[in-house]
Amino acid sequence: MKIIKKKSKLKVALNSLSNQTIGFVPTMGALHDGHISLIKASNSRCDITVCSIYINPTQFNSQKDLSNYPSNLKKDIEFLKKNQCDIVFTPNDFELYDGNVKSCEFNLNKLDKYMEGKYRPGHFQGVATVVTKLFEIIKPNFAFFGEKDLQQLMIIKHISNESDIKIFSVPTFRDKNGIALSSRNNNLTKDSYRSATIIFKSLCYCRDNINKYDIVTLKNKVKKLFERSKFNLEYLEFVSMETMHPIDFSCHNFAICIAATVENIRLIDNIIINAKETN
Repeated sequence: MKIIKKKSKLKVALNSLSNQTIGFVPTMGALHDGHISLIKASNSRCDITVCSIYINPTQFNSQKDLSNYPSNLKKDIEFLKKNQCDIVFTPNDFELYDGNVKSCEFNLNKLDKYMEGKYRPGHFQGVATVVTKLFEIIKPNFAFFGEKDLQQLMIIKHISNESDIKIFSVPTFRDKNGIALSSRNNNLTKDSYRSATIIFKSLCYCRDNINKYDIVTLKNKVKKLFERSKFNLEYLEFVSMETMHPIDFSCHNFAICIAATVENIRLIDNIIINAKETN
């Protein structure tokens, strides 16, 4: 596995590959088995897999959240070596932002209006900025993103719509209790991690009772569940897969999305219901 820090060296390495398909997995490190599922998806479709590790400052809403984001580059590199990654790109701020660390402005087609876009203003402009920069450097044939960050996935599909890059979505990777794997889980206490099962259980409850109760009733029932939990419910939304906007009743192609916090740690998750093929 090659470890490359400079974008100029990465371009040289990639340009030397002739007629080989390149798969790209962008990450912010603190790698776990969910990331490995993306690596495996890339390996199954591509000749070469490139993984980036970069904690992007423009997608954070506070310096404290940025500072608290878990990071262990040495451990991550060893993790990638064991899981058949070909190239890992570990740039610094200057390599990606050339000394001007700020977001560009993208037309996100109002996909960012609700949920994460509402609670984390500017977040998706930061995501779109760094992903676009990485795409321009790596020029992959395929890029792989997890469904756990569903709104992000749909926004990246939108901004990549006119490019030659094919965006693949990979199902959320969960532990045996249903908790979605997330780098932020590293910051949870053992007790909080056990309590985090309420997130997926709430999603499953809504999915299993969507034909029994209306959406307002389901939201109220979940709110009551959280009142007895140490987690604080930030939002529970039923959204169209096409627009990421809330819906009032179930339709053919929608998702149930949730965000909750505990001890200043914020977790998100979702379940896609009757989704059309999004790849």
